[in-house]
Amino acid sequence: MCSDYPDGRCRDEALEVGAEERDRRNADLEEARSAQCAAAAEQHPWAYDATEGYYGRPR
Repeated sequence: MCSDYPDGRCRDEALEVGAEERDRRNADLEEARSAQCAAAAEQHPWAYDATEGYYGRPR
């Protein structure tokens, strides 16, 4: 039995849990970014063209 951490977990187990948390956080951030882009495009269709990927040029 390995106990690299005070709570008895192994290093590999801790890294695996850390990776799962990172992936979940990244998915949440990507979802928030997509929602923010959609809201900006809805409010200001002239300011953002998702196909071109840059600001400031009318469609």
